[in-house]
Amino acid sequence: MNRSWRRGDMTMRLLGNDCAIVLVSCVALMGAAGCGGPPSSTEAGDDPASVSSPILSSPTTVTTTDKPAIGQLILASSGALDCTATLISSRVILTAAHCFGWNTRGSGFGSASSPPTFPTNNSSGLAFKDGTGAVRQIRRYAVKGTAQGSDDIAVAELESDVSWSSVHWLSVATSPAADMSQVSAWGYGCTSSHYGNTMAACSSSNDCSGNYAFCADNQCWALIPDNVGTKRTVTTTWDGTKRNTRTNVTCGGDSGGPILDASGNIIAVNSAGPWNTVDPGSDIPADAVFHRPFISRVNAIFGKRQLCDTCPQVAFRTWNLMNYLQAVNGGGGAVVATPTAVGSWETFYMVQFANQYSPFIGLQSSSTGRWVTAVNGGGAGVVDGADYPGPSEVFDLTSDSQGSHLSTIGSPPMFVSAEDGGGGAVNANRQSAHQWETFTFLTLVPGNFQ
Repeated sequence: MNRSWRRGDMTMRLLGNDCAIVLVSCVALMGAAGCGGPPSSTEAGDDPASVSSPILSSPTTVTTTDKPAIGQLILASSGALDCTATLISSRVILTAAHCFGWNTRGSGFGSASSPPTFPTNNSSGLAFKDGTGAVRQIRRYAVKGTAQGSDDIAVAELESDVSWSSVHWLSVATSPAADMSQVSAWGYGCTSSHYGNTMAACSSSNDCSGNYAFCADNQCWALIPDNVGTKRTVTTTWDGTKRNTRTNVTCGGDSGGPILDASGNIIAVNSAGPWNTVDPGSDIPADAVFHRPFISRVNAIFGKRQLCDTCPQVAFRTWNLMNYLQAVNGGGGAVVATPTAVGSWETFYMVQFANQYSPFIGLQSSSTGRWVTAVNGGGAGVVDGADYPGPSEVFDLTSDSQGSHLSTIGSPPMFVSAEDGGGGAVNANRQSAHQWETFTFLTLVPGNFQ
């Protein structure tokens, strides 16, 4: 049964495919802001409890171990479903920004004027339950967008690594899916929705919360998702122009779930259902391919030796104009300044922690993903062996008329020096920059920044 309310010149219809979640808890009644707000009242003679219908595209129920990298974002205290999320590396998940209320927590990014700090508190209140049933707390997360739709992307770090042998994580596609190609949408959302009495007293609709919540006979009513928490997938075709599915696929609880291309790579993330989009009646997913630079950068910062393959590839030539900085064996040992040509061991991914205007960077070996480290945070040698970035892996990249300089972020800062101007050891133990602490900064492969 379809019911409609007319507000101004817009007709809103209950088709049952209500929306993806908009606030932090899906199992709790969902916030009215996420689905466009409540109708002012029911039509005369309507019984709100009778207004229900199935979702537009029937999903296929699968086992939780089908693509176990696709799991549930849950409330750590209760285990209640919050959103769907996907493991994209050993300790990093991809989901929707609105699942975190559009907030970034303990990101470790810093700003254009301040170096990043790194979190020590693991309790975010949320956890990720993968398809094998293993649960890991979420430490921190970073969001891209501030509204549902194409920018609704978030990346989060887990408290510990998931082994590849137990769960094969998924990758973000490098290019969009072709028009009319087959895609599959995944999630733990509902299969239908209905209007129900929330058992909350009210004198007006302002007293009620939930999707399309309203007050009738001094009782709050809202759109409630049914059968939430079972893993399902919908196969459909891709609209290459609009960059969304040609049939609606989401229901409450599917937010953050992936849309996969025919190769099983992530092309989009479930974001906005047909009730909270600019074009009512159409799903609008977040565009994972477009935001791959952001996802790759945060995955590198949060993950274990995850290459920021969208970041610029750079090399550093020493003052003598003859030698280059090198991660010996591609990482795992010392950084020296003996090579006279640039190869893979002399090439680093430059990861800018805050934004493209920030001087605070990290350097990853392009061979192994290990991070260049100032031993003890400065005052000693330079190595390339860290699996994750921390304060000792952050450098302040500055320049003057002589060239570029790398310094640590400790107090006092220590400059990186190629002894004798190149041809030997590299240390981070100088309190001021002179010729040996000056490098020619070479961008070998330009990157994208988001």
